[in-house]
Amino acid sequence: GSEGVLPRAMVDLFKGHAGLEGSLAVKCYMLELYQENLIDLLKEGKDDKEKLAIKKDATGTVWVDGATVVDAASCEELDGHLQKGLGRRHTASTNMNSASSRSHLVFSILVQNTTKLTGATTTGKVTFVDLAGSERGNIRVCARVRPPVLAGTSGDGAAEDVACALKVQDEFTLLLDTGGGGGFNERRYEYDTCFGPATTQEEVYSEVGELLQSALDGYNVGIFCYGQTGSGKTHTML
Repeated sequence: GSEGVLPRAMVDLFKGHAGLEGSLAVKCYMLELYQENLIDLLKEGKDDKEKLAIKKDATGTVWVDGATVVDAASCEELDGHLQKGLGRRHTASTNMNSASSRSHLVFSILVQNTTKLTGATTTGKVTFVDLAGSERGNIRVCARVRPPVLAGTSGDGAAEDVACALKVQDEFTLLLDTGGGGGFNERRYEYDTCFGPATTQEEVYSEVGELLQSALDGYNVGIFCYGQTGSGKTHTML
């Protein structure tokens, strides 16, 4: 299937315990960090202005004071809590996603298992974190091939271009001719986006412009240009 890590983990949690003797108690809580405010997504009558505190107990365990912790007797019930919290998460429309997440999400599952034979109790906790706007990853790597450099003129006066060893195959794939005789099929590299020699500044900005909105929303954003001298870094940035 196309299920991600979290749905698979919830299924395996209850399926794995089915063959063991003893009782299983599962609880969960769900929080989001939005504009430096920690918000309880499972609390009824949720108030975005209510502040939660992150604390640490004597054993070094980190916990959130005041967070709503709910019981889950089955995988379906646990998923119901997850979907409820997701429905309350802050989202906003971007050029890439009509419902891009605008907050960091924390979903913690608390597990307590009591063995039938000895009555011994063990506890565990697993936390899943989804970073803001991470539908395509928090780090994006794009490649841009600059227009060819004019080497001079041919005998008939026509301008000649320096041969380029890079070729943009499609929106995500860059081909490299290493000179080994295999042409552009020798090396293939995939990026989040590839810009060809004819790409305009407006087209480049349309890819990264939404990051500015993230900065305005209170998140830290960094945009870097890396390449050899004369590859067009300054031109792309400015």
